[in-house]
Amino acid sequence: MGIGLFIYLYYRDTPLLFEQWLGLEHQVGSRTNELGNWSSFFRYNLPDGLWFYALLSAIILIWGKLPYRNDFFLVFSTVFALPYLLETGQYLKWFSGTFDVIDMLVYSAFGLLAIFLHYKTLTKPSHD
Repeated sequence: MGIGLFIYLYYRDTPLLFEQWLGLEHQVGSRTNELGNWSSFFRYNLPDGLWFYALLSAIILIWGKLPYRNDFFLVFSTVFALPYLLETGQYLKWFSGTFDVIDMLVYSAFGLLAIFLHYKTLTKPSHD
């Protein structure tokens, strides 16, 4: 989550209000050139994937071992589906924003990564 926040703060297109007050807004756009061809992915898609991974990992680690497995899977499935619903809503113009199929691929990759890395937590029997 911290890496996603760093990317957002350091490589975004528009300066924050405090940067404008301090006269630092001219530095914001110049940092994106350091990224080369991966600039768009690194600035927009990767932070989304990292935040999604962090959220799913937290849900798995906090609630994955509880004896109320049906409730956990309902919450996890809902959270897992949410970014896809939002992207689809953007495509259908139900929500403001730009639909991006790369976002959906990144959500899938990082969501599956969270499940894969925390699989033992999900399959470990709970102790009452």
